[in-house]
Amino acid sequence: MLWKKIAVLSLLAVSVQTAATQDTTPTALTVPFPEVVIYEPETGALYNITAEGTQSGANMSDVAAFAGQNGYNYMLSPDRAKLVFAHTEMTADNMSASAFYVADVATGACCTKLDPQDATMNSVMGGQFSDDGTQFLGSYFSNDFSKSNAGQLVVFDLASGSVVARLDGSRLDSTRFNNAPVPGIMFSDWTPQGVTVMPSCVGCEPPLEGMAQLWNPADDSLSAAIIPYSLLDQKLGTGERLRTTLDTTFPNNPDAVGMLPVPNVVTYTPPQVGISEMPPVVYFNPDNIYINQAIWVADGLGILVIHADRAEFFMQSSEAYVLLRDGTKIPVMIPLTRQFLAATSDGWVMSDQQTKGYIYYRLTGATVEEIVLDAVYNGYPVVVESPRFGASAMNMPSFPLVTAPLQTTFSDRLVYEMGHHLILSQSVEVLA
Repeated sequence: MLWKKIAVLSLLAVSVQTAATQDTTPTALTVPFPEVVIYEPETGALYNITAEGTQSGANMSDVAAFAGQNGYNYMLSPDRAKLVFAHTEMTADNMSASAFYVADVATGACCTKLDPQDATMNSVMGGQFSDDGTQFLGSYFSNDFSKSNAGQLVVFDLASGSVVARLDGSRLDSTRFNNAPVPGIMFSDWTPQGVTVMPSCVGCEPPLEGMAQLWNPADDSLSAAIIPYSLLDQKLGTGERLRTTLDTTFPNNPDAVGMLPVPNVVTYTPPQVGISEMPPVVYFNPDNIYINQAIWVADGLGILVIHADRAEFFMQSSEAYVLLRDGTKIPVMIPLTRQFLAATSDGWVMSDQQTKGYIYYRLTGATVEEIVLDAVYNGYPVVVESPRFGASAMNMPSFPLVTAPLQTTFSDRLVYEMGHHLILSQSVEVLA
């Protein structure tokens, strides 16, 4: 049932590694129950999805009425007792602002505002729960970017709503911004050792790769900027990382560039290996060199690779494969009306924009079973729980590497690494 207590850890998309241990798993991993927890902002319905269908959980209609069209970033605590969300509102001087609010799941009562106890912190970015669900960490910023404390991380005790820890952005090593005021703080991986933090910018793109710091809310200690991180990687709980990228040693189309290039390969980095500018390749499809996205699925036992259209290569196609750890590629046809919703411990779930329904894809061995569920959603479904996957992949073999074809021809072009690296390459011909 939905409200059984499951020990889960929140996982953000940022890939990090400690300087001393280089991506060791911070806590023991357990296989999450194969389900996805959904919240519907328009109705307030909170329920879970399994391969057997949907199960009702709670009625949060008071949250829906309060938040309206202004709610976003809905997050369920690991103990499933609290629903926290961000809400856009206006300040007294008619400026746009936002704040975090807390609702009680058991009663549906809404809503308690989390007060950062600093009037200048009038807008929010991301948030994350502590592993036990008793505390909440929010990233705040001020609309006045000229202030040295334009960004803060604030930790709240959820039972009382009181502030128990605070990190001011002025304390960060902001060499990325030439020591200028930093209007925001990005963070990830809140473990017992601390929170990995890096300076960011609300009105511009963050540094995609760099050195982060470790802040421990318990004692307010802050390390130097010695922790490598990457926003380009998807990190599994085992420490393994995958990335979609454009590798010009493989066949590629120089026209498929733009602001973000269309990737042609999937790369993989095993545990205990540092972040690399160009990790080894584990997936390439010579029949369709355009990749739309790649996602960890089935608790890390496979990678779902969804291709882009061969003609309109910036658009998703219906062609997809599940890459297994022995190199097996399982073909999957995914209608264009479907969108990836969330991974599960035995596969993944997608929503269908046309039918307003859910499809559960279950991986068993080398077979993918497509299960169309009867339930439909209203408005748009939001995944509110993010288990840390990877327990099933512990001590499993790494994905076999793929080498570039021996014969490749390509002409002058701009080579991009996910919009981050920019290199002008010369005409090269590699002959067999």
